[in-house]
Amino acid sequence: MSSRPKRRMKADHRRRQLLEVARRAFGRPGPEVPSLDDIAAEAGVTKPVLYQHFKSKQELYDTIVEEEMREIMKRMVPELRSGSPRETLENAAAAFLAYLEERPDGFSAFASQTPINWFSDDRVGELRRDFHKAVVTLMATELRDAGLEVDDVAPVLAHAAIGTWTYVGQWWVQTRSVPAEKVARIMASIAWRGIRSPP
Repeated sequence: MSSRPKRRMKADHRRRQLLEVARRAFGRPGPEVPSLDDIAAEAGVTKPVLYQHFKSKQELYDTIVEEEMREIMKRMVPELRSGSPRETLENAAAAFLAYLEERPDGFSAFASQTPINWFSDDRVGELRRDFHKAVVTLMATELRDAGLEVDDVAPVLAHAAIGTWTYVGQWWVQTRSVPAEKVARIMASIAWRGIRSPP
């Protein structure tokens, strides 16, 4: 008796499967960047099937980065626009840690491989600037309330906070050695001290 032929996966399901496999592959620690051959093999498809959905490895990776940026924005930006500044930072840090718990592969893929180009014209660059703008607004409001300089200080503090949280997130995803709630409080405290004690 001949075996039944495999049912082909619908295009949108296949695309989603390829993205999930690539997310895991790009997010693995180590210096090696996965090739399209690696990703196709892990997904159980041929390379031509991969090319039906993504024209290049860069397009595949950019899609992952955009999805992760959107997810981070969806969770954190509302927290940066409500409550007192200190509460806002704590809530945003908690939202960031919740994201890390749920999507560690996505964050690792995004944080470990992405070149930081704040002036890029692509959608990822636009999302990154939107997020930075929300953080700058929070910093500027608190600095103005304290009667301090805003124009030069707020963007620097925003970049410092984002950079610190990114590196702490990379460490925490790999170690989980400190409870998430405590990490969030420490992250918020560091940012708060920067706001309250600018140069």
